[in-house]
Amino acid sequence: CKKDGDGDTDPTTPDGSAEFNPYPYPSLDVYMELPEYKGVKMSNALLEKMMKAELASFYRRKSMDNVLYSGAAAKYDYADITYTGYIDGVTFEGGSAAGYLLLLGSGSFIDGFEDGVIGMQVGETKDLLLAFPDNYGYTEYAGKAVTFRVTLNCIYRAPTLTNELVSANTVYGTVEEFLAAVKHNCAFDYAWEQLLSVCRIKKYPEEYTEYYTYFKSYFQSLATEKGITMEQFLATYGNQYSAYGLYSGMTPMEFEALATNYAKSNLVNDLLTYSIMRAEDIKTEGAEFDEAVKQLEKEYGTTYAKLVEAYGEKDVIISVINIRISRIIVENITFEN
Repeated sequence: CKKDGDGDTDPTTPDGSAEFNPYPYPSLDVYMELPEYKGVKMSNALLEKMMKAELASFYRRKSMDNVLYSGAAAKYDYADITYTGYIDGVTFEGGSAAGYLLLLGSGSFIDGFEDGVIGMQVGETKDLLLAFPDNYGYTEYAGKAVTFRVTLNCIYRAPTLTNELVSANTVYGTVEEFLAAVKHNCAFDYAWEQLLSVCRIKKYPEEYTEYYTYFKSYFQSLATEKGITMEQFLATYGNQYSAYGLYSGMTPMEFEALATNYAKSNLVNDLLTYSIMRAEDIKTEGAEFDEAVKQLEKEYGTTYAKLVEAYGEKDVIISVINIRISRIIVENITFEN
């Protein structure tokens, strides 16, 4: 592979003769110890739960589900709820919402909340007597008793799947094909998270700062758009970006730590991906590569050439590699009862 003055390795394309190296590491052994990636164990019950939750989310995004204004809420329904939380009889910040869509069975709320909504009738109001966990993120609420007054406004329930419904809303032609893809994706997502959790990192590549720079520049651009400093942005708007783990009142030092953690978590993902690519000797040419390209084209509904034009060849090749890796991992998962 071609090297630049800093010793980084440039990626090659499928037309090139050198090994494809999507990341600027000439060697991986000094960074990470590759875990055993074949034979991840997963229970069938967990797989079923993940599939039902994923399907419910998919139906809601596509507006495929049925809106019910009567009847009882069931697990894996989307419940449109209005709720108000009380600690010692007083409402608290972040404890109330109107028209909130909650996927029942997702585990996104504290223990007991979703179970309390399951079985409620549309139009019913109910008090849920619960407690925040001891390790709750907002320490001022941790371990405290809380009452949520919940009203169930309506229910969004999964449709009965048919080949016609699948064809009209997905890239798949049959229910069987669609469910097989959902099963594969859920199994891979679980296995990948398990592998990431056991990766033994020896050290992080100091020269690879792309993720760190992206994270900081993204939020700096948001602050600039609002005409305020980063310090003002974090103090005023941070709680609107919870997907990144931001919260209002964050200091510049805390934000630095968050940016570093963001970069490190992405680096672990990269190192694991490329380590498996090397261990499996995955090539960027040949029949297996071409087959994975066809799957990628099907998923995006366009050609490889147009994907390269839109996203760049490096990112598209990595996506193809990820398809190959996902097949290897899922084919070797041990499913248990």
